[in-house]
Amino acid sequence: MNTEKINRRMQELTDSGEMAAGTLMISQNHTCIFQGKWGYMNQEKMIPVQYDTIFRIMSMTKVLTAAGVMKLYEEHKIGLDDEVVKYIPEYGNMMVCQPDGTEVKAIRELTIRDLLTHSSGIGMSMESDRKLDELSNVEDQIKDRVLRWSSVPLDFQPGTKTGYSPKANFDILAYIIEFVSGMSFEQYMKKFVFMPLEMTDTCFHLNNMQEERLMQLYKTVDGKYINVTGSELDVNRFAKIGSHYTCGSGGAYSTVMDYHKFTEMLCNEGCYNGMQILKPETVRAMYKEMAYENPIEIPGLEWGLGVRVRKDPDKAGSHAYRGTYGWSGAFGTHMFVSPEQRLAVTFMMNRENIGGADSYIIDELEALICE
Repeated sequence: MNTEKINRRMQELTDSGEMAAGTLMISQNHTCIFQGKWGYMNQEKMIPVQYDTIFRIMSMTKVLTAAGVMKLYEEHKIGLDDEVVKYIPEYGNMMVCQPDGTEVKAIRELTIRDLLTHSSGIGMSMESDRKLDELSNVEDQIKDRVLRWSSVPLDFQPGTKTGYSPKANFDILAYIIEFVSGMSFEQYMKKFVFMPLEMTDTCFHLNNMQEERLMQLYKTVDGKYINVTGSELDVNRFAKIGSHYTCGSGGAYSTVMDYHKFTEMLCNEGCYNGMQILKPETVRAMYKEMAYENPIEIPGLEWGLGVRVRKDPDKAGSHAYRGTYGWSGAFGTHMFVSPEQRLAVTFMMNRENIGGADSYIIDELEALICE
């Protein structure tokens, strides 16, 4: 890894109008080997980004939610192959929409594994995603929305395919956490994940002081930054997240310092500062347990439990090491762990039109780190 090349390329991206600001932390064998920050969290006021700048982590929230589920799993309070109907009766006897538009009964019940591995068929097409959105209100609590969503037919028979559920799967899991733990999802995550990891700025709703450190959301057009903070493109508006809704699929905020503690914990087999947050076998399950069937769209990549795993990087056209796992956010955030190399990486940026997991910046960054 050439850290000078990483630093130079990240600075080029900010200078060229492709990345308003970014922060990065890389650790190996329990030791931080690189950290960097580039650009301005507020372009208009020329406020430099800091390591405690808060970012919308979007779908990187899913990995946090998966860890919450796995905490219940290792305590034998939930099973990977438990049927969802055990916790939410409304999800029994689901219907499946066929290619011709007709509906048939699901061949079996949905399971926790289906939700974690994006193989449930819930909200995986543009049409079903639109229906989920129509059934979502800004005044919702998790239970309200999740119960309404049970009326939307699945896009395929559960467990027979994998795709990507941007909204539904992990919000359903968040509600199951509430049902099993007897706590709100937000309280549960704070008590069992955020507080033990000293993630003091990771949350689902910002206070006034945190708002002041929030990265502005930009989109880029012809090398110019357009501020879209608070618009219909921003997370709360397009996901209809109100003050009572805790979004387990994409509603969390964090800093690179905070989230990297979580990434390092996974890399260190569940251990943080001598404290065992998750058991080693629980962490290994996250990247070794797969869907019942795994015909993912991109060869060489498979879904683990809340993370995507590079089973065959060459086949997938990935620069990462074999066995690397992690996930990204729609606005460019990214995290990954390479177990064999004992490598943990956390990257933050917030650009509305970067393409999420398909971001070329993420691709370049992985190439530079894993060259």
